[in-house]
Amino acid sequence: MARSNVTWAVLALVIERPSYGYELGQRFDRRFNGVLASSMSHVYAALDRLERDKLIAPIAVNGRSGGPRQPKLQYRVTPAGVRAYDEYASASMRADFPQTEVLGLLAGAVGRDVDTMLKILDEYELVCLDAATQLEVMPEEAEGDSARALMARLVIEQRRTSSLGQLEWIDYARVQVEAFARRNDVPLDPAEE
Repeated sequence: MARSNVTWAVLALVIERPSYGYELGQRFDRRFNGVLASSMSHVYAALDRLERDKLIAPIAVNGRSGGPRQPKLQYRVTPAGVRAYDEYASASMRADFPQTEVLGLLAGAVGRDVDTMLKILDEYELVCLDAATQLEVMPEEAEGDSARALMARLVIEQRRTSSLGQLEWIDYARVQVEAFARRNDVPLDPAEE
C-alpha cells in the first residue's frame, strides 16, 4: 500500500520511541523541517493511517489524561510496522524516481528515434543543472551546529552531488545513444529518413 513520505517519517519516529501525537508533531518538525513539508494535521492523519493499517497501536496511558473521559494516547510500533518500514527503506534505497522516469522515456524511443532520445537527455540536463546551481549557495538554516543545520547541510550536499552525478551520466548516455545510432545506421534526426 502506497504511503506518503510524511507517513513513513512518522512511522520512523514511532519506531525510534513511543510518543504522544503532539510530541510526534514536535519531533517531526525538528527532524524533517526543510526536508518534508507538513503540519500537525498531516502528522495526525499519518497516525490515523498507520493505526488503521495496524503498523502502530495506541496505548492509553494512565495518570496522564486529556480530561476525565479521555486518557492520553501514546503510539507504539507493532511488529508489522517495523517490517513495513524496513521494506520501505530497502525499496527507497533502490529507487530513484526522476532517473527512472527518464530511463522509461528513453526506453520508449530507443532504436527508432534517436533525436527524441537526445532531446530527453537535453531536457534532463537542464533540470539537473538548475538543481545543482540552486544548491550551490548554503541557506542560513544550514549554518551552525544544531541538528537541524546538520540535516540541512546533508540534504543539500546529497542533492548537489546527485545532480552532478546525473550530469556525468547524461554525458555518458549521450555518447552511447550517438554510438548506437552510428552502429545501427539510425539517423540522428528523424527528418533524415
